[in-house]
Amino acid sequence: MQLRRVNLGDVISWDGRDWIIDAHGSNGSRLNPITDGTPRWVDLATISDDESFEYHGGTDGRIDAATDRIQFAMLDPQTRADALFWLQHLTEARFGVVDPHDPDAVPRDGYGPETTIEGRMEHKAQELSAAGIKTSRTSLFRKDAQYRAHAPCGGG
Repeated sequence: MQLRRVNLGDVISWDGRDWIIDAHGSNGSRLNPITDGTPRWVDLATISDDESFEYHGGTDGRIDAATDRIQFAMLDPQTRADALFWLQHLTEARFGVVDPHDPDAVPRDGYGPETTIEGRMEHKAQELSAAGIKTSRTSLFRKDAQYRAHAPCGGG
């Protein structure tokens, strides 16, 4: 994964743990474990090549963004995995790509700029239904509205 920018308060998963980036300095970036353990200084460019590395998005400058991200990271692993699953799918349906901040992102078939958001939600509902996850376009719109209104990590 090629990181373009990280900010203090961003949350990553790496080496089987969730970390918050809480400092940058001459030693690299300091990762503080969300639940317990000792902070570690790392070179983010190096660890981002590790297959266990996952970046969970950047902050938008709000004071409470880091607090939201910490609360999100402290959810039990299954709840957090479920939230990330739906976030990825809703983001792709809304913006056409999983990471709308990545200038190199290319939409998959059915998600390009020529497809309306209604069409992308319908396409996503069909994909999920084919994978055995019962949902509908209307249900996805409801989930998306709830996420944007109430979710931590920049949902609103």
